[in-house]
Amino acid sequence: GGINVGAGATVRNCIAYGNTGGGTSQGTGDAPIDIRGGLTPAVFANNLVGTSEDGELPEAATDCLPLGTDPMFVDSGYRLDRKSPCINAGKRLEWTRNSVDIEGNVRRGSRPDIGCWESDVKPGLVLMVR
Repeated sequence: GGINVGAGATVRNCIAYGNTGGGTSQGTGDAPIDIRGGLTPAVFANNLVGTSEDGELPEAATDCLPLGTDPMFVDSGYRLDRKSPCINAGKRLEWTRNSVDIEGNVRRGSRPDIGCWESDVKPGLVLMVR
């Protein structure tokens, strides 16, 4: 599975998309979300899960993108397209104020991106004048 957790685990700002298996399994290891022993994670928030045959997320799921949402990767390295719904969809916590992505880039703004990369898309308005 894409995310394998047990009781008391925290899963936040993660993407599980394009993994084999389906459903929310109870310890079989054959699903995007594998919950060991049928136990529920303590926190499962601000995540994107691509598939689930049973159409369910863990009971603890809050503020997750709708099941089946395409994260819009631009390459096999899991970088996000500038129109991805994962951009600025994460949750900033006190301990993440100075956190970095997988390459060491600082997570910017009040809402970090979901996933391992922080996009270089900057919020705001762009006007092109000729």
